[in-house]
Amino acid sequence: MKKLFKITSLFFVLMIFVTSCETKPDAMQVDAKKVCDLNKKGDTLTDIESQEKAAIEASYKAKAEEFAKAVEVACSFDVGSELTDVNLEVLDFDDFKQYLQFDDNKIYVINFWATWCAPCIKELPYFEKINKDYKKLGVEVILVSLDFPSQFESRLKPFIIENKIDSRIIVLDDKDMNTWIPAIDKDWDGAIPATIIYNKNLRAFYPKVFTFHELEKEVNNFINLQNE
Repeated sequence: MKKLFKITSLFFVLMIFVTSCETKPDAMQVDAKKVCDLNKKGDTLTDIESQEKAAIEASYKAKAEEFAKAVEVACSFDVGSELTDVNLEVLDFDDFKQYLQFDDNKIYVINFWATWCAPCIKELPYFEKINKDYKKLGVEVILVSLDFPSQFESRLKPFIIENKIDSRIIVLDDKDMNTWIPAIDKDWDGAIPATIIYNKNLRAFYPKVFTFHELEKEVNNFINLQNE
């Protein structure tokens, strides 16, 4: 009982703390998005825009490879058809848990996130890129939102539309956290972001923030093990 109370307490403390933080991307992400937008203009760039793009790229000369990857991720995150509304798939844990138990030949990447979680927003483009680049290799990304029901219309839907998220999104709406948090992983305290990667033979839980290279490495590890 004490352990369950601790889980719930930690979860609510985390949500209160993160909700008070602004979900702003870091400077490299902002600059990468700017360069991505400028690249889309191609030959129609003005002289001022060309100078701005060159100045941004020059400022990352010492991290050119990292910045190039950030631009690639930013452009990948921005790709998608225009959306005007979203039909949210809202499930309680009893209905959701089937997504943690598939026994087929796919590799599943299940990320727990929320729009109020700044670290979650920072890594979300990485999952979108994995979804885009690895879908043909049998990898399925599922983004599990833990947003509050009161924010579905005001925050979650607009975020999905604005960012044109292509991965499947499931909203987990179940107040019995004492049950479903330890059911996902017995050592999880409920803090997000958190990710599960699994196939029919192997499962790994990651209570951490990923860089793109870290996430891609883990996915490739699963692919290599599955192909052995």
